[in-house]
Amino acid sequence: MRTIAYRRGAVVGLAAALITAGCSNGTSADAPASHQVGVNTTSTTPAQPTEVKLIGERDVEVTLTGPIAAKYASATEDQKKALGKPLTGDRNAGKRESGVVFQQFQGGAITAKDDAAGTPAYIILGKIREAWNIPRDPDGAPAVTGTNGSAGPLGV
Repeated sequence: MRTIAYRRGAVVGLAAALITAGCSNGTSADAPASHQVGVNTTSTTPAQPTEVKLIGERDVEVTLTGPIAAKYASATEDQKKALGKPLTGDRNAGKRESGVVFQQFQGGAITAKDDAAGTPAYIILGKIREAWNIPRDPDGAPAVTGTNGSAGPLGV
């Protein structure tokens, strides 16, 4: 019981000291002149690139822009290696009527819902990329006369 009483007394004493310090008028000689605290912060988030230049097939320079450039720039070395070189030509890069933008690479593709700044883009590889590349008609059914980049149900 003595230990509990001692602890209770210490807690009450500490609380009284804190209340007294918080309620003082600050006129003593030891009191600081001001209790103001200033905080300055700066953003360290790097700006997303507006374009990335790469050497594609047949040593053709390819310029990635917007969300595609931002995604490529933020990709890991393993992701860049899996993507390989960018493919060239209208069939391998562009913008669909739906607004979807894409860039095909030897081993994958990068797609985004639209080309607006800040739109997230995605790297697609493997079976998903293969399904995305199946030529389809406007309704999404596979068709020899369709376009790659899945204008149908696999599109964005």
